[in-house]
Amino acid sequence: MVPFKGAYRIAAIAATIHVACVALTAWYISGLEQTSGQAVLLWVPWLFIDFPVSVLGYFLFDGQFFLVHAALGSLWWFFLIIVANRIVQAIRRRFA
Repeated sequence: MVPFKGAYRIAAIAATIHVACVALTAWYISGLEQTSGQAVLLWVPWLFIDFPVSVLGYFLFDGQFFLVHAALGSLWWFFLIIVANRIVQAIRRRFA
């Protein structure tokens, strides 16, 4: 396996975009926290985006939103794309 070729490249791009979006959300929330007490609720959409990992991460990391979504969520999307690619390749080989 050559890193960052084919599906690895797509997965790395998806994980990088995910980290960037989480960082922008954290930056936006940090500015809003000074004026709004409900700014933390902006993390709720990320709960659904990173669903299985985010629920587990909240219990393991005691509600550290940025850590859960930036690290675990990005790894989740990286491996999700790799696994989906392998499943598609296996199906193609089976029916080819």
